[in-house]
Parts: sequence; structure tokens; C-alpha cells
Amino acid sequence: MPAKETRPVTVRIAADNLTQLDALAEATERSRAWHVEKALEAYLDLQAWQMQHIATGLAQLEAGEGIPHEEIVADLERWGKKSERDTAT
Repeated sequence: MPAKETRPVTVRIAADNLTQLDALAEATERSRAWHVEKALEAYLDLQAWQMQHIATGLAQLEAGEGIPHEEIVADLERWGKKSERDTAT
């Protein structure tokens, strides 16, 4: 597999985070850049997942597939009460 194109970027991070990053890099015999790239990939994947779910939810609401506010409130008011627990099983 060909190597990905990389480009330099400069960021400011808290001194404590840099200390931890350096310790991690040394302990794993990996570079700072390798760890930052892996952390950034994980963050971007999580954000993409979240944005997709938000878009899906908004589309469902626009299609009328939502649950009315009043129904949610009623469910929350019953939540944890004995009558709710008895019917949950």
C-alpha cells in the first residue's frame, strides 16, 4: 500500500499534554506525530459518526418520524416509578 501524503501542521497544546505525549512516544518507541495522527483519526471518525447520526435524526424528524414532546415528558415522569417497573418486565 502506498504511503499517504502528509503535510506539516503546527498546533499549540498544553504543557502537561506534551509531557504525556513525549512519555507515550518514548514508551511505545513511536513518534509524537504518529500518536497525534492516530488520535486525530479517532477524533475525526467519532465526529463523522456523530454528524451522520444527527443528520439522520433531523431527516427522521422532517419525515414526521419523531416522538411528540408530550409523550417523552410523560415517559420521563413515569420513569423509575413502581408502576413503570411493573410493566417493564
